[in-house]
Amino acid sequence: MFDGQQAHALTSLLTESDPPKFPFLTLLVSGGHTLLLLAYSPTKFKILATTVDSAVGQAIDSVARLLKLSWHDEHGNLIGAGAALERLAASSPPGVSIPTIKPFPVAFPNLLSFSFAGPKGEVNRMLGKLPPDAVEKDEGLRIAIARGFQEAAFSQLEEKVKLALRWCDKRGVKVNGLVASGGVASNMYLRER
Repeated sequence: MFDGQQAHALTSLLTESDPPKFPFLTLLVSGGHTLLLLAYSPTKFKILATTVDSAVGQAIDSVARLLKLSWHDEHGNLIGAGAALERLAASSPPGVSIPTIKPFPVAFPNLLSFSFAGPKGEVNRMLGKLPPDAVEKDEGLRIAIARGFQEAAFSQLEEKVKLALRWCDKRGVKVNGLVASGGVASNMYLRER
C-alpha cells in the first residue's frame, strides 16, 4: 500500500478525540482512490475492495461536468465538483418539478469490488438521448440525475462496507469501527448513511 493511502487510513488516530481501536475498516473515497481496507495495526493492512475502473471522486467530477455545474458557490468561491453535485442533489427549488428516473444498475452485487464507470456511463447515456441544451434548461431533470447518480454511487459504497463487515465476521475479526476518509467522505448524504 502507498504511504498516502496509509496516511488516509490512519488520519483518524490523530484527528479524533476518541480514535478507533484496531482492527477497524477504512473506506478511502477520493478522486484518485476508492478502496476498503482492514487496518490491523499502524503498519498492517489488508485491502478488501478496490475499484476496477474509476474512483468515486473522479466519477463525481465527471458527472458534475456532464451536468454543466458551476464549481463555485453563490459568492464566487471555488467549492469543487463534489460539493456542487451534492448541493444540486440536495436542492428542492420551489416550483421546480423533479421527475422520477429509473434506478441506476448495481455494480458487482455481492462482490467486494467497486465500479463507478457504470453509473457515470448511465448519466452519459441519459444525456445522450436528450437535446443538447436540455440539461441546462431543465433544472428538475438536472436535480433528478444528480440524485440518481449520488444514490447509485453511495449505495454501492454502503453495500461494500456491509459485505466487508460480513467478510470480517466470517473470519472472526471483530471490527471496532469504520473510518471514512478522502474528499468524498465530506459529502453529508454519504455521512448520514
